Amino acid sequence: MAKIKRKRKGFVWLVGAGPGDASLLTLRAKECLKRADVVIYDRLVAPSILSFARPDAELIYAGKEPNGEKTSQAWINETMIAKAREGKKVVRLKNGDPFVFGRGAEEAEALADAGVPFEIVPGVSSAFAVPAYAGIPLTDRRFASSFAVGVGRSAEGENNSVDFRKLADADTVVALMAVGELEKVVAQLVEGGKSPETPAALIEWGATPKQRVAIAQLKDLPSVARSENIRPPAVLVVGEVVKFRDKLAWYERKPLFGKRVLLPCFDTESELASDLEELGAEVVRLPVAKTVRQKNRVRLQKAIDKTLAGIFLESVQTATASFGHMNCHGFGLGATMFSGNGDGEQKSPPPKWNGEGSGLAAGLKLMVEGIGVSNSAPRRLPESFLKAILKEPIHIVAFTSPALVRAFFEAVGHERAEEILESAQIVVAGARAAKFCKQIGLEPSFVLKPHTFGRLAIVPTK
Repeated sequence: MAKIKRKRKGFVWLVGAGPGDASLLTLRAKECLKRADVVIYDRLVAPSILSFARPDAELIYAGKEPNGEKTSQAWINETMIAKAREGKKVVRLKNGDPFVFGRGAEEAEALADAGVPFEIVPGVSSAFAVPAYAGIPLTDRRFASSFAVGVGRSAEGENNSVDFRKLADADTVVALMAVGELEKVVAQLVEGGKSPETPAALIEWGATPKQRVAIAQLKDLPSVARSENIRPPAVLVVGEVVKFRDKLAWYERKPLFGKRVLLPCFDTESELASDLEELGAEVVRLPVAKTVRQKNRVRLQKAIDKTLAGIFLESVQTATASFGHMNCHGFGLGATMFSGNGDGEQKSPPPKWNGEGSGLAAGLKLMVEGIGVSNSAPRRLPESFLKAILKEPIHIVAFTSPALVRAFFEAVGHERAEEILESAQIVVAGARAAKFCKQIGLEPSFVLKPHTFGRLAIVPTK
């Protein structure tokens, strides 16, 4: 009897991407991106966040440019519904939180009316995260016990902006999308009772490497914004709490603030990426290679049959490819495992390691890659994926192994790779990667070691 093929059910996640810093992405948001067949993303979504999407996912731009091209809301709704009806899992990725000035309710309503199942994934709102990244608290028991948030104008210029005279009584006032209507917003706040001398801040591209902050008294802020050429997106903060900025500014003081690092990698869950982000860099993960499991496991089984006390794995990728999710005891092995640093520079087992595991006094190091159990293969990344995550200038390209250097050229194409490297500094982790780069005509600016990541701050931008 022939099996009946069930039609795959589509689904939509309305996901908040946060204000820009990829480290503020929620665990749920990251999980949805990794599962999505289609990602429909806004203009303000950072490339470092898009890089968590599956490389084979369809990435669809749905941005609204200030005073420029705008993707209609009707088209966005229709596209979400159509892709879901094709049986695909769809992420609608929105800056900040989808239910805070993000049209999330409109899109959820359209999905509900169409009978498409969906889930709301809240995000960190720019309304409070961007001021925090500028060192400005919204409340403080000495100066502010209330705050109000409004929108200067909608992304499509519709006449539905807030009357800020009604918000002026709050100790702190936050305005999103207010740059185009700044003079009007300031005038309304003063009319509503705010002192013209109230401290005010305008934060451009907050929580990103492009963050800039303009500070002035409320009455002077429009002219200061013009002189400093502050452009959207920007968040306005008005209140005594702005005075904290001088003392509490922290983000711009990180050693790698303003640096965008491209990290060719096997897996987006990279320890090096986390270390660089901790130092203030925006890290764009580029999954240029994948680890392939080989079928000649017979040789590995024979080695294990000798009752090894320990197995030495050259890298985390090797371990994953060799054993996957299996427990070593499934091979009849009580094993102690040691790994290398991912660059092929082996770390020896502890000096007193005596091979305790299956009764042998002497430990045997088995280089699994030497048996040929695992291998790496480059990915050819789709043009839509590359266009989305390489849309911003790259300041530094960091290579962690010779294999990833080769895979980088294969994945993005030689012409594009050369264009990126021509305008970026090259840094490498480990002597082997440095040697290989020099062999193919690339001159690294810096060789990384775990305790020297912070020195990337002195690597000049080309």
